[in-house]
Amino acid sequence: MRWYPEIYKEVMNYSGWSLFGALSGVVRSQGINILLNIYFNPIVNAARAIAYQVNSAINQFVLNFFKAVQPQITKYYAASEANELQKLIYRSSRFCFFLILLLALPLLFEMPYILSIWLNEVPEYTVLFSRLVILVAIIDSTAYPLQTAISATGRIKWYQIVTGGLLIMNLPISWIFLRVGFQPEITMYIALVISIISQILRIIFAHRLVNIPVINYCKEVLVSILKVSFLTVLPSFFIHNFFSCTSQGALISMILIVFVSLFFIVVIGMTTNERRIIWSGFKSKLRR
Repeated sequence: MRWYPEIYKEVMNYSGWSLFGALSGVVRSQGINILLNIYFNPIVNAARAIAYQVNSAINQFVLNFFKAVQPQITKYYAASEANELQKLIYRSSRFCFFLILLLALPLLFEMPYILSIWLNEVPEYTVLFSRLVILVAIIDSTAYPLQTAISATGRIKWYQIVTGGLLIMNLPISWIFLRVGFQPEITMYIALVISIISQILRIIFAHRLVNIPVINYCKEVLVSILKVSFLTVLPSFFIHNFFSCTSQGALISMILIVFVSLFFIVVIGMTTNERRIIWSGFKSKLRR
């Protein structure tokens, strides 16, 4: 067996910085739990734990989709196929967002109804925490393709320092706000703002490391998802207000919101070629 010190050094360096990024998430999550235990009663932590269970269920759905795309992003980078890599990043970013929006939007509007079915007694702050966690998940959904492309370069030191450092900053910033008397939901608002900043920084790192043009990314991804979000939220708001007076109405509201979301995703969020591919795949499934 031959010893390749340069290769081992590179692998250990990559593993070490990946571990730092993972630990940053753990520090943020567990640190906030400790802060909430210090400043509030255990019910607040229970509400946060329930909210993150909802978040985990939604994220798992999107991750199952992204696992099929992830190897292809790495393959395109390794083969130096820049155009195909950019197209796949744009497309997968939009589709990750649309998938989570499809699930998240009815939950956002009908969260009290969902939690009342799931729990005999809904702890205080659970509805608000769940909604804020879902908003964070919606923002983070577009991060998966960028993270994979950046990781494929192997040059993740400063990416992990910056993004991991931001995750850790959730803790001291939350502590300052809680110490001066803010309510527990401030920790979620801070997480939401940091998620937005982190996504902006990911786009910048992707531009520097993978040559993803920032303007093209904004046109192909951000403009598209903002259009769909705006057009979907407005009718969903009216549907929610009209139907959700009763349990049956809340269920009807959720179904209608899903159909409205799906309509705007297909008509506005997808290109003609993407609609053609999906329709062809749907027809082939029906013939089986």
